[in-house]
This record gives sequence, C-alpha cells and structure tokens, in this order.
Amino acid sequence: MTTSPDYISGKVTILTRVDTTMINSLFLDFAQNMIVDSVIIQNTTPVQFDHTDDKINIILDHSYLFNEVVALTIYYQGLPLPGVNGLGFNFDLHNGYPVIWSCSEPYFANDWWPCKDTPSDKADSADIVLTVDTSLIPVSNGNLKDVTNNNNGTHTYSWQVRYAIAQYLISVAISNYQLYTNYYLYSINDSMAVTNYLYPESYTQQNLNKLDLVPEMLEIFSSLFGE
Repeated sequence: MTTSPDYISGKVTILTRVDTTMINSLFLDFAQNMIVDSVIIQNTTPVQFDHTDDKINIILDHSYLFNEVVALTIYYQGLPLPGVNGLGFNFDLHNGYPVIWSCSEPYFANDWWPCKDTPSDKADSADIVLTVDTSLIPVSNGNLKDVTNNNNGTHTYSWQVRYAIAQYLISVAISNYQLYTNYYLYSINDSMAVTNYLYPESYTQQNLNKLDLVPEMLEIFSSLFGE
C-alpha cells in the first residue's frame, strides 16, 4: 500500500497583532517549490502577494495600526521536498504501509506550511486539522478534540493546542496506527489519559508492559516538580 500521489493541500490561518506604529505589508516563510493559490485577509478580501526566495510577501488591504489584529488565510498545495537526514516533511513506508511525518526542528516548518519560521517567536495557540484516507490515523500536537467521518473515504482529526508553541514543534505523524491508552491518576477522582499511537507490528505485550510504566514515571516527576 502506498500514498498516490504524494501531495498535500491545505490552508493556514494566522492571526497576528501589530507591534509597531503601522504596517501595510508583511511576509511569511514558505518553501519556493510549494504553490500558493491565494491569500485572503480578514476572512473576506483577496490580497496581492509575491512568492519568491522562500517568502510570501503580502500587500495588506490597508494600513494596520499598533495593536490591531490582522487575520491572514493562505491556501496552498504541493509536494514538500524530501527532508535532509529525516528533517522536514517525509513520505515513507513502514512494514509496507505509508507513514507521513514531519520533523521541522529548527527551521523546516516552512517546508510544508506557511509560517513565521522563527523559533523565538511562538504562536500562543494552534488548531491542527488533518484530513486523510480512513485507513490512516493523523496525529498532531495537543488534545484530540474531534473526529469526523466525511463519508467519502476520508476522515478528519482536529487537534488543539492552548499553550505557546514554536512553529517548528507543530507536527504531523500519519500512519495505520493502533491506539493504546493508559492513565495517570493524579488524585482520587481525577486522571489524565496517556495516549500512545503504535505501528501494528509494535503493538506487542512486551511494548505495552513498558508503556504501562509511564504513569509511574509521571507520578515520580510530579512528586519532585509538581503537577
């Protein structure tokens, strides 16, 4: 089984607050080999842009003043170039099944999605929505909030991050995973799920026994450093 074609398409919506007196343009980092279809501002208005030298240079619809919020949506598609030594965005196989994954540290996020690829300037939150063939499970950052069957051979997983995160840490891992969950009990009445996405060939009792040790590890670290 393979993915055919190896290709991604999507949209990225970025909300940014003006931290200087005034701006009428800005840029995002995005690999030159990828295609930018359009850029929409404030959810309604297409704006002019130029995609050169791995940057999307965007002309805003008007000048924005200090502390105003600019909402940009970038529609894009393409085949990310193979990563160097596994970095970047990768189409691969394990045991004959597809595995699609990213490893963007520290400056490879812009290989596969438009962003401000600067580790020191973190996003305050992120929503990652992934649609793939139903034979695959897409995993990303934060908490899984929703799974939707699209009734067309695909399903959509919605992940949510509500803490500051560097762009390079936003990631995907997509394959025919099997889910294994155990729980860390941090009080008599409350627990936290510890979720593990395993390749089927790794879903063995020996490995599950090792994963069952993780809640004990969390208990020890919590006693030393706090919840």
